Amino acid sequence: MTMEEIFLYSSNIGTAKIAMMMGFETQYYFLKKLGFFDQLSLEINEKAIPILPKDRIWSDVVVSTISYGHGISVTPVHLVEGFSSIIGNGRLCKMTLVKGKNDNNTREKIFSDDTVFKMRYLLGRAVTHGTGKKAMINGYSIGGKTGSADKVISGMYNKNKVVTSFVAGFPIVDPKYVVLVMLDEPKSISGSERFTGGHLSAPIVKDIITEIAPMLGVSPLNK
Repeated sequence: MTMEEIFLYSSNIGTAKIAMMMGFETQYYFLKKLGFFDQLSLEINEKAIPILPKDRIWSDVVVSTISYGHGISVTPVHLVEGFSSIIGNGRLCKMTLVKGKNDNNTREKIFSDDTVFKMRYLLGRAVTHGTGKKAMINGYSIGGKTGSADKVISGMYNKNKVVTSFVAGFPIVDPKYVVLVMLDEPKSISGSERFTGGHLSAPIVKDIITEIAPMLGVSPLNK
């Protein structure tokens, strides 16, 4: 698989191989830069602390599993902050409840303009050609990424209890808004559902954007 195909089709094996090529230090530095090791700075009292591996030096297994979302636990707000940093202007994004506080973001630039451009492209392709197709809306440029993870129950991953997610930015050509939908232990109705972010969370993001885009003044590209 090519790098693009690994991203579009959410290949855990491909992602793990990339992580192994990068190595522990690069992965650790990247996650730390995104703020995934820190408590949120959001203006609320109830703020969880990310759950990280206990070992100071991560093994190859830990590096591999973290690359596709296991072995580390962060809040949904952490995820939105990281995603916003990648698709925005490349500067670290910190969520706030204070209007206008982030209008002039002068925080550290952690992604080059070239990287931001490439990530917007890949995220857009993930919706039009990859696992996020169910989030596609005619006339709107949406970019996003699916997520599916087994939950830890009594210290063990339980394949029957999952969390599915889809995070999207729109319009992805010049992102202004981010939407994240996470489903905790979704239940089957017909018995035929696939418990993945692409099948369960992405359609909800589509419905949300369809409703809020006109309210936010985001017009379809063909108008």
